[in-house]
Amino acid sequence: MRGMTLVGALLLTVAVVAAADLKPIVDPYVRIQQSLHADSLDGVQDNARAVLAEAAKLGADGEAMQSAARELQQATDLKSVRAAFGKLGDAIMIYAKEADASLGDEVKVAYCPMVRKYWLQKGDAVQNPFYGKEMADCGRINPGLPDLKK
Repeated sequence: MRGMTLVGALLLTVAVVAAADLKPIVDPYVRIQQSLHADSLDGVQDNARAVLAEAAKLGADGEAMQSAARELQQATDLKSVRAAFGKLGDAIMIYAKEADASLGDEVKVAYCPMVRKYWLQKGDAVQNPFYGKEMADCGRINPGLPDLKK
């Protein structure tokens, strides 16, 4: 940081902190999770569009999230939306773990052993988006971010 002013160093620190906050991506993701938990597609495309716009701000680091959000926007039935949702969740969790990024307040990681997938949600009661009403509480809350990097 030689030659950098104190103001420049502070601005750099603020930029790094801002980049590490995934709340603008996680909030619309959680709204999609809640819709899928209710076997609904309401708001999925709009929330996927919001995720895409926020992930684009991360540039190349957000490409996996952008790709999954695009897939969500194009999906038209519960099965394909749930598949794309799984990819988006993985991409968010991988980025969060690698960047040590904040997911936002009260966001929990949950896991469904039936589909062997993790997702993010708010609250301590399991709200399974992969089975919806059929098995709404299937799964468990995970103690932290999983290691999904393959």
